[in-house]
Amino acid sequence: MFAQEITERILGQSSRTPYLEARIVVQSQGSVGSTPSVAVSSVQAGFDWDNGKFLIYPEQTLTTLTPDDVAAIRDSVRKGGSWHAYQQYKKQAERIEALEAELAAQRAAQAAQGGEHAN
Repeated sequence: MFAQEITERILGQSSRTPYLEARIVVQSQGSVGSTPSVAVSSVQAGFDWDNGKFLIYPEQTLTTLTPDDVAAIRDSVRKGGSWHAYQQYKKQAERIEALEAELAAQRAAQAAQGGEHAN
C-alpha cells in the first residue's frame, strides 16, 4: 500500500467521522472485545535507506514472530498457558541442553585423563 492510498482512505473516512484515532492492529491470541491494537506515535517519509517509504511508528515496540513462535503461542493459549511461560520453558530447555553438553564434555575429558594414567 502506498501513502496516496492511505491518504485517500483517511480522507474518505474523515469526512464522515473526523476524529478517528489511528491505530495499528496486532495479533493477540485469545483476546475478547475490540480488535487488539496499538496507538501510532508518529509518521514520516523515509530517507536514506528508507527512501521511498512512508514509515508509521507505533507507540509500543512491535516485533516480528516466526511462524513457529505463532504456532507455539496458539498452542499455549489453547492449553490455557501463556506466551511468557513458554518463553521461560524454552530458555530453561536450552540451558539444560547446554549443561548436558558441558557435562558430557567433562566426562569425556575425565575418561581421557583416566586412560592416560593407566599407561
